[in-house]
Amino acid sequence: MTPGGGSSARGPLAVVTGHICLDVIPGLWGSGTEGPSNTGPSAPGTLDVVGPATLSIGGCVGNTGLALHRLGLPVRLVARIGDDPFGDILAHLVAAAVPPAANRLIRTPGAATSYSFVDSRPGVDRAIRHHPGVNDRFVAGDVAPDALEGATVLHVGYPPLMAALAANGGRELGRLLGAGRERGAITSLDMAAANLGPGSAIDWADLLRRVLPEVDVFLPSLDEAAHMLGREVQRDGDGRPELDAVASLGAELLGLGVAIAGLKLGEHGLYIRTAVAGRVDAVPGPRAPGWADRELHSSVFETDVVGTTGAGDATIAGFLYGLAGGWTLEETIAAACAVGGTSTEAADGTSGIRPWPRIEERLEGGWRRTTMTPPPGWRTTAVPGLTRGPRDR
Repeated sequence: MTPGGGSSARGPLAVVTGHICLDVIPGLWGSGTEGPSNTGPSAPGTLDVVGPATLSIGGCVGNTGLALHRLGLPVRLVARIGDDPFGDILAHLVAAAVPPAANRLIRTPGAATSYSFVDSRPGVDRAIRHHPGVNDRFVAGDVAPDALEGATVLHVGYPPLMAALAANGGRELGRLLGAGRERGAITSLDMAAANLGPGSAIDWADLLRRVLPEVDVFLPSLDEAAHMLGREVQRDGDGRPELDAVASLGAELLGLGVAIAGLKLGEHGLYIRTAVAGRVDAVPGPRAPGWADRELHSSVFETDVVGTTGAGDATIAGFLYGLAGGWTLEETIAAACAVGGTSTEAADGTSGIRPWPRIEERLEGGWRRTTMTPPPGWRTTAVPGLTRGPRDR
């Protein structure tokens, strides 16, 4: 299966815009480097010797954009960087990763490029120290009309780390997504750290009311969605979220106007809920039957985890890849979880991702999802690890 159709006569094209940064990922012993164990936090006053650092393109533009490119979907990357040394490195990395026509970086004189120091250790989720830099100046007008020409998908990411884009109830964000809808693109939105740092000060009720009617696909993490909607999610004794509580969040997101709502549950999988036929049918592009009024949960695929940086972004890339290809919802969810899984097999967010035919071979070869017992009211399907919710039609 490969994507086809869409609004462009030349085939599908994803415009990925918003947040970009330079990820600096130190090589910590015990995470694949040679040397004595050094996997715990540093103590004050000590010097810990580490391995070589991985420098990679981070943020939504780096993670989701490059994941789509590596899968085989043409992309156009639009973002701001500074004219400082980190900007030089980031510009070099982008130029080496994508064709010139895909590179729409805007260099801003006198501005600091965004960067992250990523603490990625075996067996635990990554921790990040982040500087938003020139991302705080990014506005809808930075995406020129010709940058949206022929777009099948417009994916915008990380408004919590982009001050101007999220200001005034997300006015600039709404303008950008609205421009994509006017040009017939599937619109997709991603968050980052909505419950931490600058994002915690945003009036989320105001922003979501303004923005989500312009959004076709919204796949935040569970923690982000719970924070934005002001809800608590119950978990069982093993830390798994209760799917009924997850479903309530999905229903709220649909009520705010989005067509396809998903919640990334980390190691506990992916939950997807879709709107009624009228709203789903308004999403541009060809689609297989059976997308409306659905509720599904998938467990994750089994992998040897090296790092979790960018895994959520890769999951979104897999979902958009299937949606742009006109696949069934079940196939699209499998693609999302598979691409997210391959992302965890490398320290950075994208180098573990292979072209889609390679991932498809792995699926056809019997790549297993982790086993999970569905709660009462949920039904198993012919696909191990994929369950149907009580609201699935």
